Amino acid sequence: SDIKRPDVADAAGEGLHVVWDMTHAGRIRTGTGVYAQNVTAALQETFGVRVSTLTAPRPLAHRSVLPARAVRGVHQVMWTQFGLRAGLRRLKPDLLHAPAFVSTLMPPCPLVVTIHDMAYVRFPQHYSKPWLWYTKLLVPLAARRARAIIAVSEHARQDILRHLRLPPQKVHAVLLGVDLERFRPLFGLATEAVARRYGLDTPFILHVGNLAARKNIPTLLRAASLLKNAHSWEGRKVVLAGGVTPGLPGYADIKATVEALGLEADVVFLGHVPDDDLPALYNLADVVVMPTLHEGFGVPVIEGMACGRPVIAADTSSIPEVAGDAAILVHPKDVEGWAEALHRVLSDRGLRQEMAERGLARARAFTWENTARKTLAVYRHVLGNGSHSDDGGAASAGGRR
Repeated sequence: SDIKRPDVADAAGEGLHVVWDMTHAGRIRTGTGVYAQNVTAALQETFGVRVSTLTAPRPLAHRSVLPARAVRGVHQVMWTQFGLRAGLRRLKPDLLHAPAFVSTLMPPCPLVVTIHDMAYVRFPQHYSKPWLWYTKLLVPLAARRARAIIAVSEHARQDILRHLRLPPQKVHAVLLGVDLERFRPLFGLATEAVARRYGLDTPFILHVGNLAARKNIPTLLRAASLLKNAHSWEGRKVVLAGGVTPGLPGYADIKATVEALGLEADVVFLGHVPDDDLPALYNLADVVVMPTLHEGFGVPVIEGMACGRPVIAADTSSIPEVAGDAAILVHPKDVEGWAEALHRVLSDRGLRQEMAERGLARARAFTWENTARKTLAVYRHVLGNGSHSDDGGAASAGGRR
């Protein structure tokens, strides 16, 4: 390709000051929150970048007649467009990085935006109307204002180019990572405490992620029901580790599916699981599943592999790119296919061992240090290219000091 890509060979960040806008990166574990936490740490610790973070102060929701969620939403929008700029003028960074789709539309310095996926365009029915209106308005505007866009996979990059009609050289694929020191095979005492804490005393299938509609959990439940009815279930549970995300419907459909299939005793809702418990939880599972309809990357696929667990995932969006040949991939709507894949993995110890070995090898390719190195290369590309024609008027601001 003749597209100019950032050179990642000698990206060193000494003397560079970057602000990360954490307003929408999430206070609890989400893919975006994990991304922000790990990349900022690696930028600072490995490459010497000075990273500051800005986020909206908590709104005084209890003083309002509006619902707390509505107050938070309005507050975040106002903060992003006005309060954030005041913080940036005070800090005078070289660059602003918005890790969650949107940012201020009038940045006083060059802007880089990470867009994780285009699910809101592909599956609008899975989002609440206010959230859909907000993203459809502000994501394209933020993308045009930014000097560069980071996509979290090549599939996500192609989706962004297709739907936002941006110049190809503006959008860079930077794959996510996994913390291999934390997510690794664990045994004995390291997992027993977590098993006791969550009452997990029978074998189980694990899904990690929020309970939004695009996670497609009802397909998994229908597959489990088929196995149970065929007497191939052997007392297993389906464990759902993840909470309900405001603005993303789906939980009601999951509950209705559980009741319709008579799986009340077979499905465990753990809600949000603290980061510290996740490696042990993966290790306790017989198999990690991700039947998603659409992902920009699919972090649980790599986390499960890093823990030495077999992974079954959907053959959609970025998942084949991330999983390679180390997972069994099934169409997300093929209930019989999911039941067959689960039965194959659960009944064949040799296959489980082979998948574990392939997965461990695959996971080693995904490190947060690599993500940070390539992110820093994008920063250098932006700061060395001050005449970018689509920069929303920020070309001359925020230069190196």
